[in-house]
Amino acid sequence: MSAIWGAIRFDDGEIASDVIEKFRYTYDKCAIDRVEQIIENNIYLGCGIQYFVPEAKYEKFPCRKGNMYYTADVLLDNRKELLEKLEMEDSPILSDGEIYQRTREKYGDRADDFMIGAYTSVSYDREKRLIEIVADAVGYRFVHYMIEDGVFYFSSLIEPLANIKKKKKANAKWLANFIGQDNLNMYLECNETPYDGIYRTEPAERIKICNGKIEKEVYWNPFKDCKKIRYKTDAEYRQAFRSLYKECVTCMLRAEETSIYLSGGFDSTSVAVQAAIELEKRGKKLHAFTAVPISEFNETADKWLINDETELVKQTAEQYKNIECNFMELRDVNGWHDRIEYLPIAEQPYKSPQNLIWLYRGAQLSAEQGAKVILSGSFGNGTVSFENVREYLVWLFQRMKFVTLIKEITALGRKLHYTRKSILISTIKDAFGIGEEHLKREDVIPHSFVRLSWLEKFDTIDIVYRNSLELIKSRRNHRKYQEIFLDRVNFRHYSEFAQRNSIYTGVILRDPTRDKRLISFVIGLPYNQFTHNGIRRRLIREYMDDIMPEHIIKERRKGVQSADLKKRISLHEDQIKAEWIQSLEKYKDHPIIDTTKAIEELRSKSINEMTNSEIVRYIYTIIFLEFLEQFDEISN
Repeated sequence: MSAIWGAIRFDDGEIASDVIEKFRYTYDKCAIDRVEQIIENNIYLGCGIQYFVPEAKYEKFPCRKGNMYYTADVLLDNRKELLEKLEMEDSPILSDGEIYQRTREKYGDRADDFMIGAYTSVSYDREKRLIEIVADAVGYRFVHYMIEDGVFYFSSLIEPLANIKKKKKANAKWLANFIGQDNLNMYLECNETPYDGIYRTEPAERIKICNGKIEKEVYWNPFKDCKKIRYKTDAEYRQAFRSLYKECVTCMLRAEETSIYLSGGFDSTSVAVQAAIELEKRGKKLHAFTAVPISEFNETADKWLINDETELVKQTAEQYKNIECNFMELRDVNGWHDRIEYLPIAEQPYKSPQNLIWLYRGAQLSAEQGAKVILSGSFGNGTVSFENVREYLVWLFQRMKFVTLIKEITALGRKLHYTRKSILISTIKDAFGIGEEHLKREDVIPHSFVRLSWLEKFDTIDIVYRNSLELIKSRRNHRKYQEIFLDRVNFRHYSEFAQRNSIYTGVILRDPTRDKRLISFVIGLPYNQFTHNGIRRRLIREYMDDIMPEHIIKERRKGVQSADLKKRISLHEDQIKAEWIQSLEKYKDHPIIDTTKAIEELRSKSINEMTNSEIVRYIYTIIFLEFLEQFDEISN
């Protein structure tokens, strides 16, 4: 696994030495174990190899074979399957990159149909003058790229390209998409970056460039060729799911030490218990990292939420003794001052300051434990713990499956302590879209500080409004609801900062719940595999009941991420409010942000009177403004 970078001229001229220096300057700051390069006339390829798994020590990128040049960033999950296809024996000195390259040489573009893992690669055919870029199906890894003055540049990090570019111009479309969503969402598409003229590969994308002409192809759409999964009994569904999920977890346990971001929720716990069982067989620990509130925070959540998941995690570790708990209070973290350290790593504005910082710190602590792979279950809501009760009831109603509908409503009422009448009324309302008309266009950005006149130039409000309506309407369409969860833009959300964190910490984030095989399996299941007989999130709650801790299965509350955000900020209220006002005053009459409005609202209430959303809005708005300082201008 690696960071990759390089430059290829379309003519036969040499790559300038200062270009090479700008690439190396960036990657010399990163947690890279070994750097390899090829410099040949019009070709410069670099690879910063990171030893996430033992075989990575034998990685040989970049490389040349005849007229072909390769560099790649590869961590494979189905090595055994690929080796069988290649008729090769496994070996501790056989790198993933070698398997990847041989698979691609043998099968060409078809290789992406069956390769599983986190990867991106760039190849160059000198004879054909053809550049090819490929990114893995679910977007774990990607490269940024640009073409300028007859040269193709690419890089895992965006900084070198921004430094090489002659004129640094901000991408207005990206800025509008970011600041025009008055929530934690950042993207409305997959390949734009904050830099005009610099793009990034999309999940499941293959790009071919010949003499400056670009052709793009999306090679995997989980819904396009969805195969229905049909068995005769629930026991068969259970066996198929358990076997596949176990494989998705086990194939990611190749590091010498493994860690996990562990909460008290279904998803991370379901990953943790399977990993712990397998690692125990090998005599190894699973290092768990859990963010916890600071000691000054003592607020009690309502009956449906939980602010501190410490006890839930401890109870899980009591059942699985090789889970080693690390509770991260991180007293020096507050989401505001941390931007000074994290913004250069993020390489773009970001909206979830508290969560991103503790994820980054968790990776650093994992590295100190010698665990170069850190697991999570963050994508589980779209797969293993998919919640479809509303959509399933509507589906039954629309197809007039009234006997089954009444059975499900009765069972749900008993478990959730609702009346059958109330559930039926809600289902009918959902089925006929009653209430959908209440969303108005202006409702999608009610409290943002962005100037609406600026957003109108890019149709951002209309796009966000249409997306919001689609989400509401998906309550009437089960498949549409799944498509929203498993959209490629969503894949981007989960990978954007994870790749940067791995390059800077030397620890890679892997999520078995986001495995391509698991996604394909889940969308092929009958809808009653997620909800049946009143049991919701059934794949975990019922099919994994023999290994899932009982206290997790029975816990009905949901954990609140960074519940102590306000408390951390309020401990430094006078200082932080003064810094916010000073920063906003610095950008008076800004063309995008109405700083006067922001200051007036800030002076009208204390931090303790603000919601977490209001606090986060101030932080990401100012980060946005600070980020824009580096640009010469903003594109039209």
